[in-house]
This record gives sequence, structure tokens and C-alpha cells, in this order.
Amino acid sequence: MKKFAAFAVGLSMAVGTLAGAASAEPIVIKIGHGSEGDLHLPGAGRTACVAAMKDYLSTSSDGQIELEVYPDSSLGGARAMIESAQAGVIQMAGVYTSIMVPFMPEMAITQIPMSFPTA
Repeated sequence: MKKFAAFAVGLSMAVGTLAGAASAEPIVIKIGHGSEGDLHLPGAGRTACVAAMKDYLSTSSDGQIELEVYPDSSLGGARAMIESAQAGVIQMAGVYTSIMVPFMPEMAITQIPMSFPTA
């Protein structure tokens, strides 16, 4: 749940930022994450979600939005990816919510036990 919340926040911020940009060239969104790049188990890790998002963005935008995926922490650790996103080097970072708290204290709400119903 925590991973999905962070991923959803990142996606909405990236898409919201890029929504106003209209050009002939495709919009390229760079995302880095720490999961394995190859799917060893169907649906395992972040890789399956990022692959599905890549396909969805490409088809729903008629190729106007492309997603460049950098798995296996190839852009650095979680902190480095967050700092890269802040600097505009990448647009999204798939990291745990707990590592985001120093950058955005509001994310700490996701760390409180039993804050959200489980059923």
C-alpha cells in the first residue's frame, strides 16, 4: 500500500507537470526504481507496474508520452533518485514512502500504523 501511494503521488505530479506541454516531439518521462528489471515472477516488484504504466501511457497518448525506465537502482539509491527528481534530471522515482519523509514531512502520515482501513 505504501509503495502504491508513493507511486501514485509521483505519477500524478509528473503527469500534472507535463499536461500543459504540447509539442510535436513526444514527452519523455524518466523513472528510476530499485526493483529488478527482469520479471522473474509475474507481477513481482515494481517492474510489472512500471511496464503496465509504460504501455498505458504510450497507447493512450498515441505515442506522445514515452516512459524511459531505469530499474535496479541504476540511477543510484533511493535518496539519489529523489534528489535527481528534485533537480529535474528524472521526473519520477519509485521509492519507499519512509525515505521520502525527510524531503516531504507530510508523507509521514503513511507511516502511522492503522491510519488506513485494511478491509
